[in-house]
Amino acid sequence: YSIAGEKMPWLTTHLTAPMILLGGWVLGRSIDRIEWKLLTQDNAWVVLLLLPIIAVSVLRTAGPVCNLVALPEPSGLVAVGDAAPAISWRGAFLGALRLPCNTVIPQQYQNSILGTPSLTDLYATYAWLAGAIVLALVLIAIFRFGRNLRTAQITRLVGLGAVAWLVFLTARSAWLASYINYDEATEFLVYAHSAGAVKEVMNQIDEISLKTTDGYGLRVAYDNRVSWPFSWYLRNYYNAIYYGDQPSRGLIGDAPVVLAGPDNWTKVEPLLGDRYYQFEYIRMWWPMQDYFNLTSSEFKTFFTDADLQRGIWDIFTRRDYTAYAKAVGRYRTTAPNFELSEWPVAERMRFYVRKDVFAQVWDYGVAASEIASATDPYAASQRQLTPARTFGDGILSQPHGLTVGQDGNIYVADSGNHRIAVFSPTGELIATLGSYGLAPQPNVLNEPWDVATAADGTTYIADTWNNRIVKYSAQGEYVSNWGFQGPNQNDPLGFWGPRGIAVDANGSIYLSDTGNKRIQVFSSDEFFQQQIATGGGLDGQVDEPVGVAIGPDGLLYVADTWNQRVDVFTASGQFVRQWYVDAWYGQTNERPFIAVNADGHVFISDPDAYRVIAFDSTGRYLYSFGDYTTIGLAGGLAIGPNGHLYLSDTANGAVQEYDLSSVDAP
Repeated sequence: YSIAGEKMPWLTTHLTAPMILLGGWVLGRSIDRIEWKLLTQDNAWVVLLLLPIIAVSVLRTAGPVCNLVALPEPSGLVAVGDAAPAISWRGAFLGALRLPCNTVIPQQYQNSILGTPSLTDLYATYAWLAGAIVLALVLIAIFRFGRNLRTAQITRLVGLGAVAWLVFLTARSAWLASYINYDEATEFLVYAHSAGAVKEVMNQIDEISLKTTDGYGLRVAYDNRVSWPFSWYLRNYYNAIYYGDQPSRGLIGDAPVVLAGPDNWTKVEPLLGDRYYQFEYIRMWWPMQDYFNLTSSEFKTFFTDADLQRGIWDIFTRRDYTAYAKAVGRYRTTAPNFELSEWPVAERMRFYVRKDVFAQVWDYGVAASEIASATDPYAASQRQLTPARTFGDGILSQPHGLTVGQDGNIYVADSGNHRIAVFSPTGELIATLGSYGLAPQPNVLNEPWDVATAADGTTYIADTWNNRIVKYSAQGEYVSNWGFQGPNQNDPLGFWGPRGIAVDANGSIYLSDTGNKRIQVFSSDEFFQQQIATGGGLDGQVDEPVGVAIGPDGLLYVADTWNQRVDVFTASGQFVRQWYVDAWYGQTNERPFIAVNADGHVFISDPDAYRVIAFDSTGRYLYSFGDYTTIGLAGGLAIGPNGHLYLSDTANGAVQEYDLSSVDAP
């Protein structure tokens, strides 16, 4: 149980219960065997009073004598010839040295070793002398008053005194653990213990909720790392949102308060942008674990290092780690820091508060510009649009990219069904292309994410997890495929999770090679033409490119996901312009798509925000539409010949058609 249980309370019960019973039994037998009448003879009872004194005096005298420390070479003393290393008695006798006769003390060490004793040295010396004198007197007194007691009786009395001392230590430790150090990692009984900051954060949440909702109506989003213990503390918050390890804009939204553990900081913070203040605290800590992986040489150091002994004694008696940290710091490249704010065995959390809520609740002089930045920049000019019609539900599974062919048919990358679903202009399923299979098999697909058609009706598919392009004729017959899995930018055909595809008026095919962070361009006869962009965040670079579209101006528009922007290139690959998109913060498996209509208006999907955002060709924001009541998860986008916008609702497995004539004016 000791090995398996560590300090888990439900396992230590199996240790403490029998030990309590056994200890009580042994103590009872010892008390019964003490001849109490003898203690009344010749004042022998005085021995009982002297036992605690002798215990303290032994500690005061034996401790310094045991502090025999070898001074290291050459930083301490330099031995001449075969002389042994110099030995120093520290702390007890004013720094007096026991040195081999042929030991040379370098000049730079003479003052520190043989110099005038400090007040600390004097205190240590006189304390030792006082302890030695008291010990001698106590031993004389015990001999005087206990001479009629047998050795067995004295042994039992000493044992009883030791038990009384342990009872005192136990009571003191219980008091410290229950009322003094109960919330601090320095306490021995703390193990996997929530830090005091948890209550501090909850006090702030309570204050925000009371001032903004007059109760427990505050929306608090928290993840899997902080769910212990916040799932309990937030039990009365009926609007609390648990997002696990998959945060998204849809789940977090504009929650006034967000809590996250270290594993999810990089996921959450892009979602929050610069609209939140961030505070970092220790959520949970463990006891100091320097005893893990303790070597025999390190263990022996305890018996020769006075500072280390003093440090451990301070920990045992006062839960003070200061001296210990200084002592072990001499043996490590980095000295440990046992301040509670820097406790080494801990897990931290971050507490995010929306800026406008922060300004509303706490008068800390938040600037008006910061409050404004906490609002959604696309909330203005938000249109209330409903689909003119919806089709494909019950047929599609996790659809992504889609396109409208010259014949008016709608081609949808039916990702979950590993095929392309073809719908008539009226929304009836009329054909499918491909079925599930793994490369290098022909005429099979593995979770295709996008589809495009050329002017002659040829269909090109981004076969995402087969890492290739698949080509079908206008009649729906398999023609060919090219590309292979290759997370290597040195090979133009080595694709890594391609997700977007488009065809221009000349029949050139543009493939977003997402994992390799580039756009690959091929001719209609499958020859590689050029690469557009490389990975990075500079102008003309891309990071996780997904949706691609050709505008009426012949330019290539790219949904540059992780750079959070739309990049624009010429057909020859020259960088033209870009604009920032305050979206695409989510790190879920969904990615944005893009479409451009005849007026040059650029539409992007914002998957986790259940919406579509429209810009003009220069990046000026026009309007947005959609919310969680109409769109489950915004996927692919396409423009029909009538100017209608088609959207694949990935979550609901359907295609929505929107008539933009009332809002999409030049």
